[in-house]
This record gives sequence, structure tokens and C-alpha cells, in this order.
Amino acid sequence: MSNKFSFKQLKVLSAGIVIGATLIAPAISFANTSISAWLTNDIAIFFNGHQKTLPEGYEILVYNGRTYTPARFVAEELGAEVVWDEASRNIFISYDKKPKEEVVDEKPIQEVVEEENQEKEEKQEKQEEEKQPQKNYRKLPLSKSFHEAYVEVTVVHIDTNETVVYVEMEGRRENIPVQLNQMASKLEFGDTVYRPQDLKRSVNPIDTRWYHDVREDDKITGWVKFPKIPEDTKNLTLYLEFFRNDGTSEATGMEFDIAL
Repeated sequence: MSNKFSFKQLKVLSAGIVIGATLIAPAISFANTSISAWLTNDIAIFFNGHQKTLPEGYEILVYNGRTYTPARFVAEELGAEVVWDEASRNIFISYDKKPKEEVVDEKPIQEVVEEENQEKEEKQEKQEEEKQPQKNYRKLPLSKSFHEAYVEVTVVHIDTNETVVYVEMEGRRENIPVQLNQMASKLEFGDTVYRPQDLKRSVNPIDTRWYHDVREDDKITGWVKFPKIPEDTKNLTLYLEFFRNDGTSEATGMEFDIAL
């Protein structure tokens, strides 16, 4: 057998070398690519700020700067159900589609907002209380005066169906007539307010003496009636209003803090 190649055989051999080199080139290029990957279980994982530890046998894959965490571990920590189908090689993750209520410090947002609003209201109430002058309750008789008259509250009597407050008024200016507007009066204790017009059972609810003008040296002793207050009441505030009966109807209010 001759060992010499024919020209035709040489062409076939040359084509085979070129094709082989073409097929080998990608493999060589892939073989020269650097792959950075490793398994670890010392990476901390936090859910809503709470650290969770990987169960035994679980590891995290770190590949090219990314971490790949087991699907079952993450899904179950988020409340989902995980099923692995070996036959189809599919992972099924089931979860409640209803969005969970957002949690702040393990409390629902609504609860946190309500607590914040309550704190604001309490703060505002405290500020309002600090603004209000402190009451100084004192035993009767109590007296006060203004430009037109001198006023004294003498007695508070709790009757069967009503509370009767006795008042004396003496005029201080000759040319200015003054009257007590008894229907503008009120008794207040705690959050309860009683007015003369709230009387339901009273034989004589109005004292007509207060319809007379009081001028200098004039004096009227009368009463103002209110609904019956509890007999164990310790402190109350009486509000009285006086007006000038000269066409101006200029009014002056007075407040008496009474210790019973």
C-alpha cells in the first residue's frame, strides 16, 4: 500500500482539521471562564427584623455575587405551603392572596394609629387643663362686685325636687339700672350642668323679684332654682349673669366656686 496522499485526500484532511478547530474553540473559551460559587450556612437571614436560622441540612449557594436560598425555607417562613413534585420536577408554592395587615413593632398599623391618636388627645386635654385656672372652692357666703352692683351668694339648699340658690344684689350706681338674668344662670359640677329651664317639677320656678331694676342703694334678696343635684355633692360652681337695663343690654358674668 502506498503511503502517499493524493491531492484529493489532502483537501479532505484539511477541511476536517478546520471543522475540528471550529468545534473545539467554544469549548476552550468556556473552559477558560472563571466560576465563583460556594455553599455556606453562616449567612444571617432576617424576616421583618427577626433573624431566622437555617434548619439543619439547608445551605445557601453563593454564585457570582448572588445568594440562592432554599425555596422551602423562605416560603414557609412567609406562611406559604411548599410541595415538591418529583415526577414533574415542579415546585408548588401556595399562599393566601389576601394581603397581610402591615405590622409595626408586632402591632397592626390601625392599633398603632389609635394609640398615637389617644396619646395626642390626652396631651391636648392635659394642656387645656393647665390653661384653665385652678378652682378654689370655699364655704358660703361668697361675695363679688362689679361696676354696677355688689353680689353675695348666701345659701344653697337641696330640696325634694330642686336646688335653690339664694342671692343678694345691691346697686352701686344711681343712673344705671341692673337686673339678674336668672335664665342665664347655671350650676356645674364635674361634667354635669344644670339650668333653671331644666326644671321639670317645680311649683314656682321663677323669682319675679329679679325683673326689677337695681340702682344705687337698692337691694334685692331672691333665689334661683335648678334641678336637684345629688345630695352627696361636695363642690359646685355657680354662674350668674347681670345685664344693664338701659337699652345697651351690656352683660357681666360672675363665677362662684362653692364648697358645700
